[in-house]
Formats: sequence, structure tokens, C-alpha cells
Amino acid sequence: MRKKLALVFLFFRTSLMTQLPYRVNFLTQAVSTLFYFASGVFGLRIVFQFTDSLAGWTFLEIITLLGVYQLVAGVLSLFVMSNIESLPDKVVDGHLDETLLLPENAQFLSSFGSCNVWALTDIILGFTVVAGAIFFHLDEVVLLHFIQFLLLLSCSLIISYSFRMWIGTLSFWLGRTGGGFILFSSI
Repeated sequence: MRKKLALVFLFFRTSLMTQLPYRVNFLTQAVSTLFYFASGVFGLRIVFQFTDSLAGWTFLEIITLLGVYQLVAGVLSLFVMSNIESLPDKVVDGHLDETLLLPENAQFLSSFGSCNVWALTDIILGFTVVAGAIFFHLDEVVLLHFIQFLLLLSCSLIISYSFRMWIGTLSFWLGRTGGGFILFSSI
């Protein structure tokens, strides 16, 4: 386990060094993330001008859900999405052989081999929104509910990773499966 964490840190550091010269990309990603989130909040604000709840959800609860979505998307985008979505191309082009010959688990290397450092903006925004929601409802938040939330958040990450890996491994039989990733993201 310690070796795998050291490798993940090494992959993160390498990706950071590769992407750090393009600091404008970080600013662009941060502005894009804020704009995307603000447009979602603006749309919800319009809906909640005419109602107090939507299917039993209050405005703050739906904003929290939007923050959880941002957090999950950021965590998946940090490592998993770009690596697994490039798996079909590696299989078809024959570049997966290099990964298979390395003295480490091929699934681990295929999942965490590179990092999208700019996804940290999504993670920070999602975490901030969720933490803010917890702060505003501190009297209602029970430790057991928070533990359940973390458990379900972990399960959602594992399920999403598993489906993406399943779509990626279909490339062994079907060739390029990029449409499968688009379909999964749309669902």
C-alpha cells in the first residue's frame, strides 16, 4: 500500500511539473469551474423563485448536491477519467504492451499513470460547497450522517471507476470505445 501511495504521489508530482509551466491553464480552469457552478446556481435560483422546494429538496440541499457532483467529478477527473479513457487507444495502437511489461499492476498503472492537476479546482470548489452546507446546518448534522455521506461518496467513486474501467476493457474486443465513455457520462 505504501508503494502504491508513493507511486501516486510521484505521478502527481510529475504531472504537476509537466503542467505547471502553463499557469494560464489553471486560471482558465478555475474561471471555467466557477462559471459552470455559478450558471447551475443561477438556474436553480430561477426555479426557486417560484417554489420553496423541488421534490422535497430545499435550495440549499440542491446546491449541496451540486457541490457533491463537483467534488466527485473533480476526484474522478484528477486521475481516473483521462487515464481510463485513453485505454482503448493504447490497446488499439499497441502502447498498452509497455504498461504490461512494467513491474507493477497494469490496472493500477492504467488508472493512475498520469494526473489532470487542474481538476483540483473542481475538488476545492466541491469541498468548499459541501463544507459550507455542513456549517450552515451544523445543528442538524450528526456524526453518523456525515460518516454515511463519506461512505456513500466512496461507493459512488468506486462504482463510477468500475463502470469506466469496464468500458475501457471492452476495447480488447471492440476496438475504440470512446462512445461508451460519452454515453456513460451522459447518463
